[in-house]
Amino acid sequence: MLRRVAIALISCLLTVGLAIVVGAQPSVQPNPQPNTPPTVQPNPQPSALPTAQPEVSPSDIQFKRTNRAETVLEKVARSGVLTAGTRTDASPFAYIDAQGNWVGFAIELLRLIQAGMQDRLQRPIQLQLVETNVADWASKLERDEIDLVCGSTSITTSRNLRADFSVGYFRTGTQFLVKKDHLLTPPELQIGVVRGASNEHPIETQLRLAKLTRFADRAEGLTALVAGRIDALASDGILLEGLRQTLPNAEMFEIIPTQPFSLEIYGCALPQNDTTFKALVNRELITFMWNVLNNDSLAVATFDTWFGSEGIAPVDRAQILGFFAETIASYEQNSGNSN
Repeated sequence: MLRRVAIALISCLLTVGLAIVVGAQPSVQPNPQPNTPPTVQPNPQPSALPTAQPEVSPSDIQFKRTNRAETVLEKVARSGVLTAGTRTDASPFAYIDAQGNWVGFAIELLRLIQAGMQDRLQRPIQLQLVETNVADWASKLERDEIDLVCGSTSITTSRNLRADFSVGYFRTGTQFLVKKDHLLTPPELQIGVVRGASNEHPIETQLRLAKLTRFADRAEGLTALVAGRIDALASDGILLEGLRQTLPNAEMFEIIPTQPFSLEIYGCALPQNDTTFKALVNRELITFMWNVLNNDSLAVATFDTWFGSEGIAPVDRAQILGFFAETIASYEQNSGNSN
């Protein structure tokens, strides 16, 4: 009963008709049959994937100029190090596990990008991870302290003013983590949100009757929720699920509503105008999604580790595979138009 009241209350507070802008990412049409992902035919020849760059020595590579002193590929060819910004608190995408290791789905994607750069440059490449958060990732990228950011960074219009973005590699949306036995009662409804997160604005504009409490990060918000200082913690649903799984009494908490009320698409943030590096990153991400859809054992195992039924944060598989198929189709269409 309390669960129905909580969902109904939050639903009533949402303002109808607000358009949520998610940036310059190509628009993603809803899957008409969310339980059946679009079919991607297995490709008998790898050449149907976006064309790989020829394998040549670093000295023969011609780089497109950016605002940087050197492109990312030039810097990595010279130093042998790819420096990536990522999170330490964004399970299941990027976090520190109990053994002190940096793990997550985005970390796996970064290793694929690392491997792609090794193939391209024909030399060993070290992947160096640097902690970033919602407040500092863009400035670190602009100061050339890092070469890219991959974690749980949503693609938005404002962020596109400071960075380019790869294709999207995950779709989620704003939801709420609540205690199952907690009665939500307006007008003193207290909603926690991470300061500067892409969820902050839609929550502020759509939950006009709620009082927002801003936190530095989700961990701080979770502490407040457990202590009863807020009624709900708002964030991306997939991140809330990863957070919920860390609780010793996870079964006493739930995520509502079932369908997110705003759209978030994660991508890797890249230096502006570095088209050669962007093409390499996109190819590795598209290839991974294509392999998952075509049941490549290694790609499926990676996906299932984080999002499978026994994974860290199980998801609706059909919806995510549908998103992969849509992303590939959009990428191929845009690649065709640019030729």
